[in-house]
Amino acid sequence: MTQSRATRRDASDRVRIEWTRRIEAEYRSAALTQELGHFLLVLGAPEWLVRDAVRITTDELAHARLSSAVATAAGNTAPPAIDRGSLSHARSGSEPLELATTRIVLEGYCLGETIAVRLFSAMRKDCDVPVARRALDRILKDEVRHRDFGWNALEWLVAIDVTGAIREHVKQLYPELVERQRQAYAPEGFENEKALPAADRRWGLIPGSIYASVTAATPKRDYQPRLKKLGLA
Repeated sequence: MTQSRATRRDASDRVRIEWTRRIEAEYRSAALTQELGHFLLVLGAPEWLVRDAVRITTDELAHARLSSAVATAAGNTAPPAIDRGSLSHARSGSEPLELATTRIVLEGYCLGETIAVRLFSAMRKDCDVPVARRALDRILKDEVRHRDFGWNALEWLVAIDVTGAIREHVKQLYPELVERQRQAYAPEGFENEKALPAADRRWGLIPGSIYASVTAATPKRDYQPRLKKLGLA
């Protein structure tokens, strides 16, 4: 691929906003994964699973740093807006830790990281601005491992489920979480945006129609076969 000579003058406001949001999202993911690692430790998860959570925390911090470099290269000067209240998992006092951890793993890692692999792959396809391509190369590589962590963690949780409560929790949560994901990634009308300026695509952005098509296809293509394999179809 021929590398673009795009400069900050070629970057639109949309590019600057999107990459600044990615700083926020990656930093938030680092904080949330750090907390999840603690939950797994409390539950007595295998050491390798806890260590995976620690490694993912480090990955997410690196992703935030790389995203910051892209936003800066695109001409952004505003600091990311990170709400401290979003940096820890919401839990009700009556929710057992096993069920809270299952919910977090299912939504953030099984579903969230699985669709992230698809979306970042699409973003990377036409990206040739060097700073953005470097960021997406690293992020996509790591997201595959983060996705696998989620499904490994869910498999372990199902294995320790002696009462069936975790299995039932997954089956109850799944439709709601898939719908929540659709609203987040592909709200109504996104499918109508079929194209973006070529300059935006070179910075790693994709149109709403791609978000919509990936979001629609991922449950049947990815989630359901994996859940079936765990006896959670």
